[in-house]
Amino acid sequence: MTKFSTIRVLYQYRLLCSVVIGLLVAMGLGSKAYSGWGQSWVNDYSGDMLYQMFWIWLVGCWQVRWRVERIAIATFLISSIIEFSQLIDFPPIWQSQLWWRLLLGTSFSWPDFAYYAIGCMLGALSLSWVQSRFGLPQK
Repeated sequence: MTKFSTIRVLYQYRLLCSVVIGLLVAMGLGSKAYSGWGQSWVNDYSGDMLYQMFWIWLVGCWQVRWRVERIAIATFLISSIIEFSQLIDFPPIWQSQLWWRLLLGTSFSWPDFAYYAIGCMLGALSLSWVQSRFGLPQK
């Protein structure tokens, strides 16, 4: 593969990743405003899966040679640490901020861990498949 074709493949791959990341962000924010069938589940848990997938795709987009499995494991571990941090009483002024609620959440929930795992598996499988279609090697 020539240098030009490698750059072209990488550009196309990152363009696709950007589209997927944009869709994941839109679906994640939309899940908080959804009303309809399964509203409680969509509002409370679908975002957990989408959040994991977002981080896996974001890191995988820029660190192409990193193993997707390791990205997924790191994503799960970091999200678990963040989930446990919700047991700490931080100042209410911090917790009332939108950025805090979007990034760190608002309350601890054991079921979140299952949805983190599902999201990591879906994110890793989908990203691995896309990388294989583009012929991108992984370390």
